Amino acid sequence: MRPPGRPAPGATNGPGRPGQNEPAARDAVKVADLRAALDKARKPVEEKIGAINNKLGQRVVPVGDAFVKMRRMVVGGTFPG
Repeated sequence: MRPPGRPAPGATNGPGRPGQNEPAARDAVKVADLRAALDKARKPVEEKIGAINNKLGQRVVPVGDAFVKMRRMVVGGTFPG
């Protein structure tokens, strides 16, 4: 168990990472860097995702993929709202 106030490994914001919740810090992250980090994290779970997809008979979209697509739209000015 982690000590209180310590972020989980790989956490990008929250206690112990001051300033990461600020819009300027968030906006400074490039979409390509975000995609690279998610691709690295995905490799160990791809087999599990495939098994889930086969069991359900449909494709489960990892939340990271959806987030990167949304972020790309926000940066490109095409996200509604």
